[in-house]
Amino acid sequence: MNPFTDFTLEIPEDLKYAKEHSVRIELTSAYQWGRGWSTTEAKEFEEIVYPALTKSGAYKIHPSDDPWGGCPHLVSTDVSNRLDLYMHPMEFTGYTNEEDLHKIAEILSGCKPCIEKVRITQNEPVYDMSDYAYRKLLINNAKAIVDCVAKEIKNPQTRENYLQGNESGFDFSRVCRIPRYKDKTGLTSSDVDIITVSEILTIAKKLGAFDKDRDMDKDDDMER
Repeated sequence: MNPFTDFTLEIPEDLKYAKEHSVRIELTSAYQWGRGWSTTEAKEFEEIVYPALTKSGAYKIHPSDDPWGGCPHLVSTDVSNRLDLYMHPMEFTGYTNEEDLHKIAEILSGCKPCIEKVRITQNEPVYDMSDYAYRKLLINNAKAIVDCVAKEIKNPQTRENYLQGNESGFDFSRVCRIPRYKDKTGLTSSDVDIITVSEILTIAKKLGAFDKDRDMDKDDDMER
């Protein structure tokens, strides 16, 4: 059981959303999961889709910087525009503003026959928040995070085992992660929320915050 399932992180009212949204444009093309596509089909996609996207001069294509290979990225020629879409032949995913999202979807819709269908399946707001600001927000919610674990995992031994590693951080991130611009997909032990929540709970345990007879001085230490 994830102790954070019903937890609500207190978000400041003045925290701003980014102009860019987290988006997904689904494409029906010759490419299929598991099978891929032929060299001819891949060439046709590049010869039709890539020029269509760059024709207006508003967008350009950056090759993948992944040493193991990967799809290119669609970015803006305007350096102030933070458009960044990963160009998989079955879906374009990443971040863009509302106007560019619909322009790009329209361009892709005109790339027949190699793209038969185009659908915008994700268009979600994200916060414009640095790792530093996110960590600070989590620390400001430290007492609520500790109280949540104390409430949801009442058995001392179960709680002791749970707090041994960073599983608490992963559990928190699975259900409470704040969507932010340029967030990575998936979860890793180097993610700021996983590190911070794990640290908060480790410190709380050392301070005796989970002991029934904890005193006010220890609570004050946690809040500081």
